[in-house]
Amino acid sequence: MGREVENLIKENTELLETKNALNIVKNDLIARVDELSSEQDILREEIRSLEMVRAKMNDRIKELETELRDMKEKSEGRGDEDQVGIFGPCSNAYKEKLMELQEAVKWTELQRAKRMNAMQANKKSGSIWDLYAFVAFLVPLTIRNRFASKARSRRKTSKNVDFMDPDLASERRAAERRQQYKIVREHIRKEEGDRVHVNGWSLPANSTEETGSSSIPIPVFCRPLLDLDPSLKIWCASGVTLRGGKNAESEFINDEKLPSLIVGDDSSLLPVNDFSKKRFQSTEMSALESSSLLWVCSSNQDKSHVGLLDCNNPNGLVGSFSVPSAQILCVSSVPGVRESECFLVDNGWKAFVKGGGYVKDLPSDITDQDEFGTVQWTELRKLDSGEEGTPTYCGLEQKPSPKRSRDSIFSDTELSKTGDGQYSRLPVHIKQELEKYEKCDGDLSAQPTMWLGTQNEYILIHSAVTEWQKCLRKVKMPDAVLYIQYCEGRVFAALANGSNLGKATSSVRSLTVVGNFLWAAYRNCVVIIDPKELIIVKAIAVHPRRDSQVRHMQWIGDGVWLSIRLDSTLRLYHAHTHIHLQDVDIEPYITKMLGTNKLDFAYMRTTALLVACRRLWMGTGTGLIVSVPFCEKFQATGKDEVHGPGGLIRVYSDRIADEEAVSKSFIPYCDMTKAQLSFHGHKDPVKFLLAVPDDNGSRKAQQNKQQKLLIASGGDGYIDFRMGNTFKKSLIRLSSYLIYHLDKI
Repeated sequence: MGREVENLIKENTELLETKNALNIVKNDLIARVDELSSEQDILREEIRSLEMVRAKMNDRIKELETELRDMKEKSEGRGDEDQVGIFGPCSNAYKEKLMELQEAVKWTELQRAKRMNAMQANKKSGSIWDLYAFVAFLVPLTIRNRFASKARSRRKTSKNVDFMDPDLASERRAAERRQQYKIVREHIRKEEGDRVHVNGWSLPANSTEETGSSSIPIPVFCRPLLDLDPSLKIWCASGVTLRGGKNAESEFINDEKLPSLIVGDDSSLLPVNDFSKKRFQSTEMSALESSSLLWVCSSNQDKSHVGLLDCNNPNGLVGSFSVPSAQILCVSSVPGVRESECFLVDNGWKAFVKGGGYVKDLPSDITDQDEFGTVQWTELRKLDSGEEGTPTYCGLEQKPSPKRSRDSIFSDTELSKTGDGQYSRLPVHIKQELEKYEKCDGDLSAQPTMWLGTQNEYILIHSAVTEWQKCLRKVKMPDAVLYIQYCEGRVFAALANGSNLGKATSSVRSLTVVGNFLWAAYRNCVVIIDPKELIIVKAIAVHPRRDSQVRHMQWIGDGVWLSIRLDSTLRLYHAHTHIHLQDVDIEPYITKMLGTNKLDFAYMRTTALLVACRRLWMGTGTGLIVSVPFCEKFQATGKDEVHGPGGLIRVYSDRIADEEAVSKSFIPYCDMTKAQLSFHGHKDPVKFLLAVPDDNGSRKAQQNKQQKLLIASGGDGYIDFRMGNTFKKSLIRLSSYLIYHLDKI
């Protein structure tokens, strides 16, 4: 009996424990139910608020749809004008491209005809050829026509396949190009005799003995410009001239002018006086007055990109920014205002306005000679800058182009404004030149600027000393801007419609300063302009064909070198008498160097031209770079005898008669037997060749030494012609730049 009571007590205890546990669980469940009820109430409130927001958004959508419908109805009348504004520049570009393609077809047909004539002349006629002709004559005409039609259909089918499949066509072209590179590489390896290879250059064997190894350009750097965007192709570049301007007190900045220097036999530097400076100054001397900072512009169909590069430290970009919806065609450096410049007073423009027809002995290739040389005054009006905040100007009768986005995107290399001033991240030698502009808070357009010419008919003016990405002013032009040149305190813009010099049938492709005059390339002529009086002094025809345009001009001493579109011959003209002095054809030289099976060398055109380091530098349409030292043909005696390139150049003072100075002036003749070919080149045409000073040391420390220059070239891709197409595709396709160093000028 006692055992049963103990069991009942034990069961009662267990039941009490279970009851307590269930009570705890019950309390937890009740608390959880309360929490879920609270969350449910909160979610219901959120649902109500979201429903209210949805109702408001539906109302807003209906309002926007109504506004959009109204805007479409209003914009239907303006659609044609906007389309004309958009497609106008494109049509001009297509016309220019059509002319180039027509010229290329003519050139190809001419080369093919020459090859066929040579083959027919070399073909031996004999009995076997007579028998073949007799058998071909016996074949019925219907069978021959059937075979000919089948062959034509096969050729047409293959062309259609290439056209319908661009990837296949590009692959075929790439394979052909690789094979051509291989043939060129084998030819270079077999090349022996009177040539030597030094520092990546092919030189005449006697050139190193005459001038020494210090006169051989040394390639010091090569790298892609933009690693992240291979679609951007290098288009143009310009050095930055950090001269002139006004300080914070609106006083003119008097620069410590670098003397223009001529190297003598004794390696001494002779200062040039005012008379001789105007006569002997050239691109080489102006390069010494600029900085080593370059603005390199790359473009595609959608946008443009500007990269700032220091040639003395080219490992990376100093800065960069994008220009959306604008293709940059040219860039030029304009120094700051100077006290010596002439300023236009009120109504002073009336003295320059004049009619045409005053130019005598015009070439017959220039039409409308009665209007040739007309000067008109165009008054500008300021447009509403809108969201951009950039002052925009255009003529009174001009209509602005459709609004485009101009939000500049600055890269990670943006200038740091913390620490040691806003130029703290710049190289030391560039920072020293920019310090004089650091506290100039006035009008930035009075300081050194960079002018960008675009295809959509605008000139964009940016500061060259601070806030590079910010556009200071925009000027609407009548057509696309192809070239910009600063001369005598004025800026001249060459337009695609030729309105600077003639009718809108041809463009002005190039401008260059020659002494006190401005030379402009118009069609197959060179027009010489007085930049101060704005009158045409003379016009000369440099090519017999009207459609052969002058593309590049370079001046040194008393000579001006010219290149013609789709022509391998360069022409030398006297800078003062305008006499034709010399022709230099580079095609036989390159054919000899790289073989007869060459890389599209039928289009042996010059795409870049530069005078620097007593040399003529040429960049071709196939990425080759050729350098030819200058030589003088006149015979001198005694001390005045010239010993090849880099020899003594006498400088005459004002007391010597002009005739004596002219008779002993320097004329830059070229001898192709001394030409030098660089094995480092580009895959596509060389876009630019520029000379900048070598500023590894301070300028003051170099005044007692020989000035040194760096030569920069830019183009699409990189090729070493000794190795062929053996690099990575990324390196071959990216826009790249090369930098050469030369010990002496």
